[in-house]
Amino acid sequence: MNEETIILLDALLSTEPSRDEYVLQLQPVLADPWDGAEVDKRWQKMELLVAARRDPMLWDLMQDLQRRSLRIYTELVSRARDLDILRRDVDVAAVAISLQAITMGSVLIEVVGDDAPSPEAWFGLMLVLVQSLFPDQIAN
Repeated sequence: MNEETIILLDALLSTEPSRDEYVLQLQPVLADPWDGAEVDKRWQKMELLVAARRDPMLWDLMQDLQRRSLRIYTELVSRARDLDILRRDVDVAAVAISLQAITMGSVLIEVVGDDAPSPEAWFGLMLVLVQSLFPDQIAN
């Protein structure tokens, strides 16, 4: 999720959107593996993370950046939960980091090429995952 998307979602939460409005804005930006510029940014971040594992100074910097990013994601998830858009029985930090992991992992679609799911299948799954976070989707 880039800074523009975070600003968009933050502004959307300020309008106290309905669940459907929130999903329409959130689902396509979570992890679009066909957005070339975003995919390039994810690869660059992945390359930095790999390099950071071998460089203590870079590791400290990456940890600081990741913690800052996690705080921003967690705040957005928390605000959505406080507006009763998202379930209250899930940990906001766990939701936030899982969304980041899905976004980063979406680069695998480029790796598998023709064996990758179609955009419809991918975004359909993203919709199912996002919907599972809504209060009325709690399993009985």
